[in-house]
Parts: sequence; structure tokens; C-alpha cells
Amino acid sequence: MTEQILTQDQVKSLFHYDSENGIFKWRFNNGGRVSANNIAGCKNHHGYIVIFFKKKIYQAHRLAWLYVHGYMPPQQIDHINRDRSDNRLINLRLATHSLNNQNKKIQINNTSGFKGVSYDKKIKKWVSNIGINNKNNRIGRYENISDAIHARQIAEIILRW
Repeated sequence: MTEQILTQDQVKSLFHYDSENGIFKWRFNNGGRVSANNIAGCKNHHGYIVIFFKKKIYQAHRLAWLYVHGYMPPQQIDHINRDRSDNRLINLRLATHSLNNQNKKIQINNTSGFKGVSYDKKIKKWVSNIGINNKNNRIGRYENISDAIHARQIAEIILRW
């Protein structure tokens, strides 16, 4: 038996989605915990809003895309402002895994304060790197941090084209 895929019509019959604030609300009462106009979903341990319906958990950002565009995207959906609970339509975009990773916050162990720039203690230089197609690529090694940052910024611009 194949899994039933939720359709746009089904989502619209279950929920009202406000694309301005990114909030889903139930359209019906079920006699239990669900009441019409109650906010649907809650934040999971990863910070995403999830909605539980018919023994399945749905990510609200994916439901929002289905609700508005009529299809469940095969690729990832990126939260542009990095807030995983912000499901306003203006904050959502289709993304490859690579693009989604580029929009991550700077890691806590980052010493330079800039993505892709770090200090190599062995060679005593600043190093610029950039990820392309799941592979880390060295841009160069630099005496000062500003040159390393500038090289990384140029690489980002070039790769966007």
C-alpha cells in the first residue's frame, strides 16, 4: 500500500494559512483538543513548527508551500531569515542542499567571525574556504584577515552567477 500524499485541496480544507504571518489555523472542531480557529502546530526540538494530523507529522513550512503553490517541493525549503519557526511566505524559498547550507549561522567555534575564514595555527595564516557541491574548496592563504575575508566574498559573488 502506497502512502497517501496530502494535496493542496486537503490542506485548504483542514487549515487556513495566513501568508502574512505564517500561521496555520484549524478550520474545524473535532470534539477533542482541536477547535476551529485555534493555531495548528507547535515548535519541535529543532525549532521548526510541526503539525500533527492523522498520525503523521508535517512541517509547517512545507505545508505552506503546498497550500500556496499546489505542490510539495521535492527539494528543501530555506527559511531566508534563518528563523525556523517563521513560516511567512516571503521568508520561504526553494533551495538546494548547498544553498540551504550557505544560509546557516556561523558556527560557534568560528574564530574569524566570517563564514569560510579561519586561522591555521600551523602555517600562521588566515585561510579562506568555500563549499561547492558538498566539497570544501580552498580559496587561499593570507597574511591578514581582511584579505582572507575579501577573497571569500569574491568567491561567493562569482559562485552566485
